[in-house]
Amino acid sequence: MIEGAIREDDFQAHLVLARLGCPQPKNPHSDIDRPKHHFFDIQRGGAGIPLVAGISAPDWALGREGRGPASSQNQFSLPDARVYQLRSLTESSRVERDRNTARLFRTLGQVTHVLQDMAQPQHTRNDPHLGCTNALAQFFGGEKSWYEAYIETRALNQPYRTRSDASRPLVLVGDDPVSFQTYQDYWANAEGSGLAEFSSRNFFSAGTNLGTFYLAGPCGGLVEPVCDRRAYGTEDPDFTVATLGGDVLTGRVRFFLRDIADPLTGHVVQNVRVSSRSLWDQHLETSRQQPKFSLNTYNYDAMADVLLPRAVGYSAGFLDHFFRGGLDVDLVSGTDPSAVTITGTNSSPDALVEGTLTLYADDGTTGTRSPVTAVGSTAIANVLPGGAVTSGPFQLPADAERFVAVYQGTLGNEVKNPDQSVPGGVIGRVLGGVRVEEVFSDGTRWKLRTPKGVFGLSTESGPLSVAQYEVVKWGDSDSALVARTPLDAPQATVAVFDVPRQPGSSELDLDLPSGRTDIVLRQTKGVPFPSATLLVMVDFTQTIVYRQHLARAQVSSTSVWVPFPPPNPDPDNLGSYNSGGSSFSPFTFELAYEQTIPFRQSFPVMLDLPHNQDVGTVVDPYAWHLQDVSVDDSGRPLGLVSVFLGEPQVGPVTVPVFRVSSSGDTEALTTRTIGPYFPEQIATLLWALVDLEQGTVVASTAGPVVTIDSQRLDDGIDRGCCVGNRTFFVHSTQRYSGGPENGTIVDGGWGPAGRILPDARDTIGTVTDVTLPANGEQSLSLDGWLRDELRQAMIARGRYSIQPLNTPTDFLFVYTCDGSHVCSAVRVHQPQGGFVLGDPGQLRQARRPRPVGGNERLVFLSQSFVDNADEFGYLGDLLVWDPGLARALFVGAPIRPGAHSLGSATSAAALVSFDVFATGEYGTTLFRLDPAQASTRFPNVDLTEAYTLLEPSYLYNTDDLRFHRAQPSLDATALPATLADVVGNPAGDYHSIRLVAP
Repeated sequence: MIEGAIREDDFQAHLVLARLGCPQPKNPHSDIDRPKHHFFDIQRGGAGIPLVAGISAPDWALGREGRGPASSQNQFSLPDARVYQLRSLTESSRVERDRNTARLFRTLGQVTHVLQDMAQPQHTRNDPHLGCTNALAQFFGGEKSWYEAYIETRALNQPYRTRSDASRPLVLVGDDPVSFQTYQDYWANAEGSGLAEFSSRNFFSAGTNLGTFYLAGPCGGLVEPVCDRRAYGTEDPDFTVATLGGDVLTGRVRFFLRDIADPLTGHVVQNVRVSSRSLWDQHLETSRQQPKFSLNTYNYDAMADVLLPRAVGYSAGFLDHFFRGGLDVDLVSGTDPSAVTITGTNSSPDALVEGTLTLYADDGTTGTRSPVTAVGSTAIANVLPGGAVTSGPFQLPADAERFVAVYQGTLGNEVKNPDQSVPGGVIGRVLGGVRVEEVFSDGTRWKLRTPKGVFGLSTESGPLSVAQYEVVKWGDSDSALVARTPLDAPQATVAVFDVPRQPGSSELDLDLPSGRTDIVLRQTKGVPFPSATLLVMVDFTQTIVYRQHLARAQVSSTSVWVPFPPPNPDPDNLGSYNSGGSSFSPFTFELAYEQTIPFRQSFPVMLDLPHNQDVGTVVDPYAWHLQDVSVDDSGRPLGLVSVFLGEPQVGPVTVPVFRVSSSGDTEALTTRTIGPYFPEQIATLLWALVDLEQGTVVASTAGPVVTIDSQRLDDGIDRGCCVGNRTFFVHSTQRYSGGPENGTIVDGGWGPAGRILPDARDTIGTVTDVTLPANGEQSLSLDGWLRDELRQAMIARGRYSIQPLNTPTDFLFVYTCDGSHVCSAVRVHQPQGGFVLGDPGQLRQARRPRPVGGNERLVFLSQSFVDNADEFGYLGDLLVWDPGLARALFVGAPIRPGAHSLGSATSAAALVSFDVFATGEYGTTLFRLDPAQASTRFPNVDLTEAYTLLEPSYLYNTDDLRFHRAQPSLDATALPATLADVVGNPAGDYHSIRLVAP
């Protein structure tokens, strides 16, 4: 494109003009004067420069005039770009396709050059600037464009003319790509928002400035901007300038200012310096002459700062419009696997109005591209944006793995015209060009399966056996394998192997030594597992305040003597005592015991095998799991490790448990033990990516030190029923009235109070309210648990609620009911700590896909437990972390609470299965890791079982060995070439490789 942008200024060598001091061509020979067609007099009908028979700029660039095959005709117009694009997709030889690709982008460079010239007001106000030195030639051809000369020094960081300092850099950013419905609209349109209209109607040029008067009239005969200095605001700064001769002059320049509004956005740039009065105006006015208007570098800067970002935005929008076509299609096979249709959707913003949809196949050996035989018509018409695309059937050639689907025809309002060699819109979609390979175990040996066969894997020392290597999988590069011995082997080892391929090709090197049928791998590394690797230091402190409260009350009851009925010879002694009622004093609480118990443990978390979750036996205070091994493009073996906290290795403390004795003393009844625990909010301590060769941490979700400080109050009351309560005690007395025990008072001593569970007949009468200090976890402080970008992402998502809250709770202890079923009770108000408002997101599962742009990436399934009246289960979120960029963000919408699982992930996508408990919904979500791309939901199917994602986002079915469309329909495609048959189709590790085109 750069070459095209340069070559659009080609012109012929003219001997006569050379004698007149006119510029001569710097580019290679040309039979055409291209620059004369770069003018567009938009305010006077839109013509070019008539004096030199110039074609208007849009007519020239868009191929409406001057186009043709001759050397004196334009071969680099917009329709030519479409011709070259079509040939770049359909030519037989790779050389011709590449040549036409180069022509395509050169042509786009030349067309956008013409569009960008519309941001130079001389080109939109028909102000020629040939720059001849001869006076007569200069009169007709115009003076050199000092604006362009100055802007070039800004582009090249050079001084302008005699100035000592370089001109300031260009401002090119600030305007977004502009979108229009037609190519013409970028120059001019009915709304007046074309680039030519904007520059012509808002800025002056040297030959059409205020104060100029030619045959066409003032300001070159143009009505905009207003040709009246009184219509402008002014600014009068003092300047000191150097002349060409080196002298220094001081004077005052008056700038003429106007506000310029963007017709697309409405944004207004205020006080733009569109013209100036000269330093010499004071002398002209003294002699009663009209002031001299000019454009200087201050005006040029003001013009460029507005127009150049706009030129960039219009050019970007123009190119976006050219490449707007899109086909989201695949080759879908039916019952006949050799017959396929091009099936999918029109992802263009415009309709496929009328055209053809054809298919081409590449020969994998020669690179020759040939049309695939169509069984029926290739015509396609009236497919709206987002509409279904379905071609007629095509008969696939044998062994082809790379195809190109091509639409040619009317695309929206870009109309095809075969009579004028205008193809209309052209859309190409490469299909295939990717091969899948699998490494798998047959139970004894590791093998490699490709579409061309199944091969045993060996090294120079013998076969690659399952007994030796527990895991063998693909690395990041096409030819790398990483293998791991069992971790409990005498010497746990990680090895890296290279799969031999033909030079410059994706094909395996099957030139096997005589007598060998295996592929011999080249071992590039073999390193012992780095069990001494330090992942993190944990500094844990926990303070538990143990308290015991006891409640006391007095109960007094009366027994009344009732004599037996007459005849009763001795009523004072013959009879019985009946209950005469009782009275309870309110319960009062006392602090029976308090003890502050500090716990502390500092320990390193290492990759020591005793703490390994799979082969070790030690789970406290932590255990680790080797989730995955891989090898990056540089050959560095990596391990993905997760660490989980168990129980602190700090001995518990024995504390007394008190009661009220029968005599009313507070005495120790028994003991209990209180031990520390790790807060459940951080059960998953960290994930780390470890360099298994160097034994260093490449990336960790935690900092080098994790500090945990927890505070808890242990002051629970006994809420049990119905006797033997350890919190509530009563002192009972019995008074006798009448009879033989008249006046006797019996002290029943102290004992546990019984708790009554009221039934439907009972009502609660008197209630005494008591407030006790809080119980449970009170505070949690974490430092270093999550790196800052992860923590900030969690906070923004509402997933960082780690601080325990005190929740008001009440306990009603009913201790007596009278004969009328009216009960008395004490209500204990005691806040319960430890409740967390919104369980924090825990990084439960993780995957390491291939790096993105050389930066490692980890994909996490974050889960937060929810238990309320409406929902139950784990709330799922997908979190993408690029540690090298210190960037973390959640993608897609959260998954409603239930059971979720993270399937495979690539650098661009991830699969998550879901089972929503509240609704019974289940299925899978395909998350796109680019936040701008929508996720796809697959209801009622768990794709994590029979599908795996392959780079960049192919959905590969491990049963039928085909890519499936990432749509809910899950249509099976005809690609890639299926793997060779193996009995039982054993599952292994799959990867996709891009076929190297011959």
